[in-house]
Amino acid sequence: MKRDKILFLSSKDPFSKKDWSGIPYFMMVSLKEKYDVDYAAIPRFRIIQQLGYYFGRLFEFVTTRKYTFDYGVFMAWCYGRAGTKLVKDKAGYRFIFVPAGLMEIAFLKTNLPIVSVGDCSTLQLFGYYPALKEISAVSKREVKYVEAKALKKVTHAIFSSGWAGEFVLNQYQLSKVNVIPFGANLSAQGSAEGRTPDSGECRLLFVGVDWERKGGSTALAICEQLQQEGVQVSLSVLGAAPPSDAEIPEGITLQVKNVDKDSVGSEGEYISILQQSDFFILPTLADCTPIVIAEAYWAGVPVLATNTGGVSSMVNHGVSGFLFEPDDVNGYVKIIKELLSSPRQYQEISKNCVQISHTVFNWRHWVEELDRITASSAN
Repeated sequence: MKRDKILFLSSKDPFSKKDWSGIPYFMMVSLKEKYDVDYAAIPRFRIIQQLGYYFGRLFEFVTTRKYTFDYGVFMAWCYGRAGTKLVKDKAGYRFIFVPAGLMEIAFLKTNLPIVSVGDCSTLQLFGYYPALKEISAVSKREVKYVEAKALKKVTHAIFSSGWAGEFVLNQYQLSKVNVIPFGANLSAQGSAEGRTPDSGECRLLFVGVDWERKGGSTALAICEQLQQEGVQVSLSVLGAAPPSDAEIPEGITLQVKNVDKDSVGSEGEYISILQQSDFFILPTLADCTPIVIAEAYWAGVPVLATNTGGVSSMVNHGVSGFLFEPDDVNGYVKIIKELLSSPRQYQEISKNCVQISHTVFNWRHWVEELDRITASSAN
């Protein structure tokens, strides 16, 4: 049976598990199972971006507000001009697939259908992410202009969470917004059944490159209070090491690792840490779609996280994990102790995690939904 052709157009590398947390890589793998995929690489214009960085610093010095050059009109124009050259005279494709690329679509000229996939609107991150506060009015206007121009061109705008989809739907008054959750960025087959907690040490897992935004200090506070209440605790930290001035509670077993999924054997090491963990904790201040939540479900590990952003769309409170307000250390400790003292309840939640991994948070489901949505518009 002849398969449809699609064009994967992006400045992100779909052959690396590092770029955008490996999401383009797993998208490419999944898309190839359904379509014949050609890849067109948009350049990243690193020299221009470096100059833009210095311009932004000068702008902030003069105005005390930030100018986000990377998300502005000029960079969007550069991406669009490069992309237009790549798609010129292209034909026979069911659609152009663009991951996290509203910037790359805004000035793109083509008659082919365009499917964009992302985890947020940049506009909704302004004032939400700590690094994107005090943004200048000119940057806000430029981003809104670029996103509106891009979204007007796309055939389908697909987002990974209801949080992002609803924002775009309301902000830009679109009727072509769909939500499809991302999968776990793991190649191996996931757990087949639920698990029970370790009867001795309570093993917590914390993952995140940005220690401050991901709530690293709160993770340490959770460990400290658990220990004070008689629970033996270990904490595995992947991605970011605690800062040098962080106070590590005495008696806590702390394991800090930087697992590179692109290196040989690293995925196996990461899976081993996942499978040995009793809880995944993510007391984040701001997040769009933390892929590690899907990976915790893959391993049957209950998720305890902040009720914020796209996290709220991923965690079914009381079913696959629990959601808390920021810095609610007491809430985390209370739930952890309850589940440790009730293995049956823990196992039920673990089974739910496995089930939701098999039915929703996997790349097979993602590509099937993508195919269904795009087929409906093609007919």
